[in-house]
Amino acid sequence: MVLPGCCHRPLVNNPMREASPWMDENLKFTNDLLKYIVMPDGNEGDIMADDYLEFSILSDRKYTRNHLWMQIVDKEAGTWKIGVSDLLVQEMGDILRITLAVLPSDALADNAAADNEFGIIEADVAEEFSEGDILFSLRSADGSETFSSPCAGKVLEVNNELESTPELVTDDTYSEGWILLVDPHDFDEDQLLTADEYIESLSE
Repeated sequence: MVLPGCCHRPLVNNPMREASPWMDENLKFTNDLLKYIVMPDGNEGDIMADDYLEFSILSDRKYTRNHLWMQIVDKEAGTWKIGVSDLLVQEMGDILRITLAVLPSDALADNAAADNEFGIIEADVAEEFSEGDILFSLRSADGSETFSSPCAGKVLEVNNELESTPELVTDDTYSEGWILLVDPHDFDEDQLLTADEYIESLSE
């Protein structure tokens, strides 16, 4: 999701990345964190606080075009954590609720007994999912977004902390705000975007 008519102007510079037409010498790279602002209509003049959107991208994980981040947890086991890009979170505003469409097998039974504590999407909820299947949705005061999977796989764990503290997705997007731990099937990591590729895709 990109704001209509906006360009993405960097606040900080990664000296290791190649120059891009919309990047300048003010870009700096610090502790694997890239910070950007979204400026309306490519305007590079004076702007008010409400006219831009600041967001962060971590370079130690991969991204999808629908604004998920994925981080390898165990290379041998091939397990990945999944969360939501800070860009998407900043556009949505404070996250109020996470609705899951997939659960690990043990949680499926527990959730049914606990009267759907996670507010499951009305669908056939299972631990196995296919590419393109809905994984979860986020709700904020301004609306909701649904996220589909970039691969087939099996969900191994969910972040139980989000049931009582969904604000973790807003406040700690890339750490405590993770949403799922999955085991992808026949997964080609090359189909994901690096941090650089993800940032560049936003201007397309």
